[in-house]
Amino acid sequence: MADKPGNGVLLVLLGTGLAVMTHLRPQGLNVPPVIMDALCLAIVSAGGAILLGASGRPRLRAWAMALCLITLTAGPAWIALGPGGRSCNAGTSAPFSEGVLSGREKVQGLGCRVAFGFGGLFLAGMAVAAVVMAIRTKPHSPI
Repeated sequence: MADKPGNGVLLVLLGTGLAVMTHLRPQGLNVPPVIMDALCLAIVSAGGAILLGASGRPRLRAWAMALCLITLTAGPAWIALGPGGRSCNAGTSAPFSEGVLSGREKVQGLGCRVAFGFGGLFLAGMAVAAVVMAIRTKPHSPI
């Protein structure tokens, strides 16, 4: 599937706009600003990867995707390892799921940390694989 530059531009603008908004009104954040900045950078780097793919720069695209995955690990890592208490909602919105999980239930402390910790480890593994792929990518070879 060919990269569509318009989608890349939209992601860059979305990530940049979100970063600006969070710095204009930081009191509404439930995370430290540096974590929000990392997540905004993930959106911007995903858009950059699309733009780099469309312009025929596979090595830079691979590094942009690695940056995206690296910065995406910030959120789950902060939830799993950060200071203070944690709580998250568990449940499903799948059709006919009332028999399995009735609505949303609040998960406190360790359960929340473990769930996001596994997700963070999974993302970290993907980030390592992306860095290895970026190192191996030739300047003019397709990904």
